[in-house]
Amino acid sequence: MKPGTSFLFCAFATVLGLLAPAADGASLVTYGFGTSGTDVVLDPTMTVGGVSASALAAASGAITLQRSGVTLGTSSPSALGVSGSGLNSTEAFAIGAGRYFSFTLTPGSGQMLTLEKLTMNANIGGQNTAPNFSLRLDTGSGFNTVATGLVTAESGSSGSPFNAFDLAFSETTPGALSNLTGTVTFQMVFYNAVADPLPSGWSSWVRIDDLSIHGVVSPIPEPGSAMLGLLGAGCMLARRARRR
Repeated sequence: MKPGTSFLFCAFATVLGLLAPAADGASLVTYGFGTSGTDVVLDPTMTVGGVSASALAAASGAITLQRSGVTLGTSSPSALGVSGSGLNSTEAFAIGAGRYFSFTLTPGSGQMLTLEKLTMNANIGGQNTAPNFSLRLDTGSGFNTVATGLVTAESGSSGSPFNAFDLAFSETTPGALSNLTGTVTFQMVFYNAVADPLPSGWSSWVRIDDLSIHGVVSPIPEPGSAMLGLLGAGCMLARRARRR
């Protein structure tokens, strides 16, 4: 083998085995909350291939999901109304009372997910009491809160103004939201840290629209590619060792 040939082979193997196709994070799923007749549409709109999502659902009768005929952002003139009557004062109380909605994301066969952020538009009506929200997710080992916010914009029937949220997910463990191959369950919890118990008659509610989860869908690496990457890395290390 000519001088330099082994180096080129090692470098080529490393590149083939270790570099995955580059991909920027994009919207994986959007809930636009259009209408079918008089009902709000809770089904998702998938914006990329290789992943599926469930319809949005209320956890219990303690939370009400209803149509609100306003435009918040780019979707049709309809938003999701989330009843805030009697919201619990902390995230823990709200979860225990079933005051949250949920949905799931599932990568397709041979695919894996990396989750990055939440975007949505939201405002409030009723009494001028800004509610907190948190987004929790479970990748198979229990729920963790990955994003939080406070809805402060208050409006009338026009729907404007509204808060435009763009919240990067925080990870309890580095890499915990990368290369996911199983179903991920999301919970969005609404609560209000005003008093415990909350004042009687407190009846604020939240409108949300254009709720999207962003990230990357990519193929699970083939075993052969992984072995080629290891071979290339081994060659490079061996070459360095011989030079010492």
